[in-house]
Amino acid sequence: MAKTTHIAIVPSPWFSNLASALEFCKTLVHLHPDFHVTFILPILESPPQAFKSSLQDLPSNINPILLPLILKHELPPGVPPVVQMKLTVSKSLPHIQEFLKKSFTSKGTPLTALITDPFAIDALDFAKELNAMSFVYIATCATALFAFLHIPKLDCETSSFGGEFRDITEAIKIPGCDQLQIHGIDLPEQYKIDQAQLINNFFNSPREGGFECVKWLEKHPEKSVLYVSFGGGGALSQDQTNESAFGLEQSGKRFLRVMRAPSNSANVGLSSTNEDPLRFLPEGFLERTKERGLVVPSWAPQVQILSHGSIGGFLSHCGWNSVIESVNLGVPLIAWPLFTEQRLNAVMLSNGLKVALWPKMNENGIVVNKEIGKVVMSLMEGKEGKEIYKRMRCLKDFVTNSWNNGGSSTMALDEGVRREVGNHAKILNKIILQMQKNSVGSKDRDDGLINSQGTSTSLNVQGLKNSFFSQETNSSETQPRSASMLVESDGKRRETNEELSKSAATGLIPLKESIGHTEVEVIAGALLGFLVGLAVYNFM
Repeated sequence: MAKTTHIAIVPSPWFSNLASALEFCKTLVHLHPDFHVTFILPILESPPQAFKSSLQDLPSNINPILLPLILKHELPPGVPPVVQMKLTVSKSLPHIQEFLKKSFTSKGTPLTALITDPFAIDALDFAKELNAMSFVYIATCATALFAFLHIPKLDCETSSFGGEFRDITEAIKIPGCDQLQIHGIDLPEQYKIDQAQLINNFFNSPREGGFECVKWLEKHPEKSVLYVSFGGGGALSQDQTNESAFGLEQSGKRFLRVMRAPSNSANVGLSSTNEDPLRFLPEGFLERTKERGLVVPSWAPQVQILSHGSIGGFLSHCGWNSVIESVNLGVPLIAWPLFTEQRLNAVMLSNGLKVALWPKMNENGIVVNKEIGKVVMSLMEGKEGKEIYKRMRCLKDFVTNSWNNGGSSTMALDEGVRREVGNHAKILNKIILQMQKNSVGSKDRDDGLINSQGTSTSLNVQGLKNSFFSQETNSSETQPRSASMLVESDGKRRETNEELSKSAATGLIPLKESIGHTEVEVIAGALLGFLVGLAVYNFM
C-alpha cells in the first residue's frame, strides 16, 4: 500500500482564487490518489454561497478546513479589495499555524508541502517549522506571469528618469511574449513577482443542477445567445451599465447577463450589497427585452451556461478562470478587461490567438452603445465572428488534448510533483541515514545537519513577499505580527531536533523517493502488455 503524501493548500478569500485552488486540489488527487490534500480556507465574513456548494461531494482525500471568520469591522475602513484579502489572511495566520502544528507535527503525519497563492504567501513561513517544501500557486496564465516577472526591471528603468512603466507607449519586449504587442497600459499596477512554482491551467467540469437561467437557455436555438458576465469581482459604473444595456438592446441578439450593482471601482472584490442590481438598469429595459434577454442578479453557474448548446459567445472581463472555461468549451469571446492582469489576457486573446473581439473605448473611457452593438453583431453573425469561432474550436481541441491523460499539461504537473517530492524525500532520507549512524549523544551534530538540509527544501519567498505588491498596505492598515506568528525560535527548533534524534535510536523508515511507477516498471509493464497481446493474437 502506497504511503500517503500530505499536502496543505492555503488560498486567499476571493471567489475566483478559491475556485481555482479547489480545482487544483482535485487535479492533484486525481493524478496522485495517494495524496491527501488539506484545503485551509481563510474567510472574510462568510464563504461565498456559490463556493459552499462546490465543497460538497469532494473526494475523500480532500479535507476542507474553514478557519474562524474574519469580520469586516476588524479591518481598516475603506481599504480596497486586494488589501482586504491580504489582511484577512494576515489575521488568519495564528489559526493556520495552530492547525498545521496540531495536524502535522506527529511522527505519523509529516507534511510534505505547503502551497499558497500570492495573497496568502505569509503562511509559507510555517513550512520551515515543519521542514516541508513550499510553493506559490499562480492562478493566472503564463503570459501574465512572464509580464509580472519583467515588471521590476521595467519599473527600475522608468523610475530612473521619473516615469512609470504604464506610460510606455511603444510595444514592450517581454521575454516569453515575443509574439504579442504589449504596451505599458496593458500591464497591471498592483503586482510584482520574483518567482513562482505552479501555474493554473484547470478546467472546471459542468455540474448538474436545476438553475432557472439554464432552463431558460433551453428555449433558444443553438449558438444564438450571448453570455455576459464580469466575474465574481468586476463591476461597471452607472454610465457604462446604461451604455452596455442599450448596446445589447440595439444589437437585437439574445443574451443572458449576470448583473452586479454599479460601482465607481471596477474591482469590487469581496464587497457585497443588499441592493437589487436590476434596479440600476435603464427604465423599461427588462420589459423591452423580455422575449430575448434574461438578467440574473449577482451570480450564475458559469460553466453550465457556457457548456449549453444555445450559447454562441461570451462577453467577459477576461479573468483567467473565465478564459480557461470559455476556451475549454470552445466559446468565442468579446474581451472587456477591467483590472489586474485582465488587459494582458485580452491582448493575448484578441491580438495573439485571435479568438476574441475587443470593443474600443471613447475618450472618456466608456464603451458606447453603438460600439457594443456592432461588436456583438460581428461576433454572433458576422464573417469575422465565424473565423473567430473556427479558431476557437481549433484552440479547444488543442487545449483538451493537452489536459487529457498523457497530454502536455497533465504530464508537466505530474512530472513536476514527482520531481519535487522525490527530491524532498532524498534530502530527508539523508537526514534519517545520518541520524541512524550517529548516537543519541551526538544530537548537536544532528541538529546542524537538520537545520542545513531541512530548511533548504523550502522555497525562499522573502523577496517575493517584499516585491509582490507595488502598492503595499500602509503601516496603519496592518497590525504587527506577533512572535507566535513567526518561525519558531532556535531553542524550540533544537527541541524538535532532539525528538527526531531520539526517534532515530528506535529506527526510522526511509521515505519512498518516487511516486507511482518507476521508469523500469513502466518499461516492464509495456513489454508484458506487448507479450500478452502477441499471445492473444496468435491464439486467435
